[in-house]
Amino acid sequence: MLGNLSVCVKASIITLFVFLTLVMIVVPAVHTGFFGVALYELSMTLVQLFMGLFISGSAFLYLNLIYGKEVAVKNLFAGFTTQPDKAIKLQLILLAIDLVCASPLLLLDFTGYANRLSDFSFYLLMLACELLSLLCKLGLSQVFFLLHDFPERSVKEIVQASFRLMKGQKSVCLF
Repeated sequence: MLGNLSVCVKASIITLFVFLTLVMIVVPAVHTGFFGVALYELSMTLVQLFMGLFISGSAFLYLNLIYGKEVAVKNLFAGFTTQPDKAIKLQLILLAIDLVCASPLLLLDFTGYANRLSDFSFYLLMLACELLSLLCKLGLSQVFFLLHDFPERSVKEIVQASFRLMKGQKSVCLF
């Protein structure tokens, strides 16, 4: 079991390293102004979509751990070979939820009204947007596991199954 734990930690570190590397490439390339912010948002969206493949691979790794199969760091890259199109579509759904929930902040930023808010008000709004996003995405928390358990299912069926599984379980996840 201890060997499997070290594999899980290594996989998490690799995922974090890849994400931070991609972010470090995107952030310095951004300039101020409307087009700079738009380019940044587009670039980060592409990074997040790409990271969906790693999230899918992480789910595959943890499923192997649960089922007593071989657990190796290479499992982390299963998202690139096992249903990558579905993994990206599922990640796109999660990103769309984030975008909708963050839209008040984006609107304030684009219009310049964010500067008129006190720091406390802005951070309170940011917290509210993040909590709303979390609550909306809890129902989808099982999509990548379901993708690997039932690869024959469509994205729509996976999303519906995740909501069914999480019905009545969301409060357990929060507390």
